[in-house]
Amino acid sequence: MRTRAEEHLRLRIGAGLVEGGEEGNDLSVADSIALLDEARAVEIADDILRLYELVAGLRTDDGYELSD
Repeated sequence: MRTRAEEHLRLRIGAGLVEGGEEGNDLSVADSIALLDEARAVEIADDILRLYELVAGLRTDDGYELSD
């Protein structure tokens, strides 16, 4: 079961990855990331790290004011 914070980050990561591709294209994750500007790619990487920390029990919030 996911917490609200984990689900929020999962949705942010997914939304960020689809920003990189055109609708209807079947791009790989690597291709989607390559199409993002560097600042947005860094934001997504930060969200991935936060999600890892939540799942590992190293933090209790998502960094955007949502907690378990």
